[in-house]
Amino acid sequence: MSGSARSATVPGSPGDAQRVLVLAPFGRDAAEIARVLGAADFCTVGCEDVAQFCAGIEQGAGVALVAEEALSDQARQLIAAILADQPSWSDLPLLILTSRSRREHDGWHALRRFENIAQVRLLERPLTTAALVSTMRAVVGSRQRQYQIRDELAARRRAEATVRRQQELSAALNRINAAVHETLDQDAILQALLVEGSKALGSETAAVSLRRASHWTVHCIRGFPDNLLGATISDEQDRHALLAMQSRNPVAIEDAWGDQRVNLEHMRRHNIRAVLVVPLFLRETPLGAAFFNFHSGPRPFSEAEMTFARQLSATASIALENVRLFNQHRQAEEELTTLNETLEEQVAERTAVAERRAADLRGLAAKLTDAEHRERRRLAKLLHDDLQQLLLAAKLRLPLLVETDPSQLAQHVDKLEELVADCMSTSRDLTQELSPPVLEYGSLAETLDWLVGWFREKHGLVVELNVDKAIPPEPECVRLFLFDAVRELLFNVVKHSGRMEAQVTLSSLLEGFVVQVEDGGAGFHPKAVECRLQKPEGLGLFNIRERLEALGGRLEIEQSTLGGACFRLSVPAKQSRKGPSERSAKARVRRKVRRDRPEVIRLLVVDDHQVVREGMVGLLDREQGLEVVGEAAHGWQAVVQAEALHPDAVIMDVDMPGLNGIDATREIKRRWEETVVVGLSLHEEDGVRRAMVEAGADGYISKHAPAKELVATIRHLCS
Repeated sequence: MSGSARSATVPGSPGDAQRVLVLAPFGRDAAEIARVLGAADFCTVGCEDVAQFCAGIEQGAGVALVAEEALSDQARQLIAAILADQPSWSDLPLLILTSRSRREHDGWHALRRFENIAQVRLLERPLTTAALVSTMRAVVGSRQRQYQIRDELAARRRAEATVRRQQELSAALNRINAAVHETLDQDAILQALLVEGSKALGSETAAVSLRRASHWTVHCIRGFPDNLLGATISDEQDRHALLAMQSRNPVAIEDAWGDQRVNLEHMRRHNIRAVLVVPLFLRETPLGAAFFNFHSGPRPFSEAEMTFARQLSATASIALENVRLFNQHRQAEEELTTLNETLEEQVAERTAVAERRAADLRGLAAKLTDAEHRERRRLAKLLHDDLQQLLLAAKLRLPLLVETDPSQLAQHVDKLEELVADCMSTSRDLTQELSPPVLEYGSLAETLDWLVGWFREKHGLVVELNVDKAIPPEPECVRLFLFDAVRELLFNVVKHSGRMEAQVTLSSLLEGFVVQVEDGGAGFHPKAVECRLQKPEGLGLFNIRERLEALGGRLEIEQSTLGGACFRLSVPAKQSRKGPSERSAKARVRRKVRRDRPEVIRLLVVDDHQVVREGMVGLLDREQGLEVVGEAAHGWQAVVQAEALHPDAVIMDVDMPGLNGIDATREIKRRWEETVVVGLSLHEEDGVRRAMVEAGADGYISKHAPAKELVATIRHLCS
């Protein structure tokens, strides 16, 4: 037997058209044919007997060539049976080598035996090389066209199978849609998804696991033992499920025992050879995953099945979202029903509260009117008994200045000065009681410090003040409210605590302010105070709570550790108070401009009271080296006069209508930095002094100070 000129191709492949089977067991025909065809690039396979020849036909061949002498009756039967069993597309060319030495009818007899089941051709020996090669190429070309038909038929069958599979999966998806949208129960939806999806994909087992924090819980199963329900599975065991969740797409594991994306130990424990994981989402929130498992062996998943899995995931998401919306709607209806049932009760209750509050306000309005009358009488009595009597005493002494002995004139002037000083002290005390200047110019901490000192001086109440280091700037409305509130609470300590000791703490919390007032008394009952606030009998605490609520704050009433009262006021700081301007900040560190000392210091006197201004001008004009070149009654007039006159120094009153002395000082210093400004005010509080210095004032003198101190300050600052 002769070997092939080149290695045989894979049976059944298109290359089989070049494969030539040769059955010529006698003589040198087989070897010669192999040589000739090998040279023509054909692959020849020599067969020793008819059994091997038939086996070669089954494996796939382009041409079958057999010598006539090998066709015994048995051989013809075997070959005829093999050829009759060919596929519909196959018509194997069969070449029979005949010889003139044999009877002519033998060849025709063989031809008739095969003509209905194969392309049979008779080749008479001796053959020429050209005849053999040309015949072989003709039949091989015919055979190649048969293989093309075979491939087209196979492709068509695959396409038809794909279409049928898509139709099956589409029908299954329609059934799943109908099943999951018939119910609004999540468990029923997941069970229908599992059963119908498993049927469509043909999986032996299936399960749905829900995501719980950092693990999975088996929620429903199909084909698994019941004891698997509720089992907890880690992320390491369900690596493929976590992958599907993260990618938000189905994950197909075609060979679970050879895929690194899965936990091999977990797969072998449940004998899972292939699995399709479908992620389940509730809107954007991961809910879990559905597993469709195959146990018989590795299984490829078609594109149609992957598309089905994606549609299954989307269908489940829509159905579960419908359940969520339905439950949300039902809950809203239940809440609305409950609200409707209680609405009338709430309306009646709030109406009663409103009526009670209105009645309380009417009663408090009457009490407020009485309090205003009492306060007016108190102020009138204070003016009559103190201030007016002092002024009358001063008036009675005025004639003595003319009538008395000149030697006693200084004594009468000193007494008059003493009476005037008492008048000023009385009026200052009254002014501070009505509206302390520190409220306008001081910070919250300075305001509370002044109030603590005032209570110590007026009522003997010892108050410990604790202030946090980092207190942010406060709005004016907060400062005024906390001043009134702390003053009212300290008055309550004086009237009710039984001990003249208290503690005030100021702190900041979350861009707000907390003020706590605590006394050292005993027997305080917060609940009793709360009950009295429901039916207020006074203006104090009720007024504090009402104003505090209007500011968005809250009032807490507790018992102190010693048994006394503890009131905590929390006020949000919704707007920040402007701090010192950039200009005033520069003024504090400004280097004074050196200039030559003037022979005569030119002065501008600014005060809104004409009598005070005239007295100031007369006083300064009498001093050698000082000259008053202008007067102003308010801040803007002071700025205009400073621009026109260019004085060496400005004597600036603090309290004036319109543009006050602080803002006027800031404007003058901004324009003429070298001009000396001396602040002048009846107020002696540190807050007023600090405000003038921040505005750029070079000095500050109290109006209560001797005149010589003012003159000395002017000379010193202008030197």
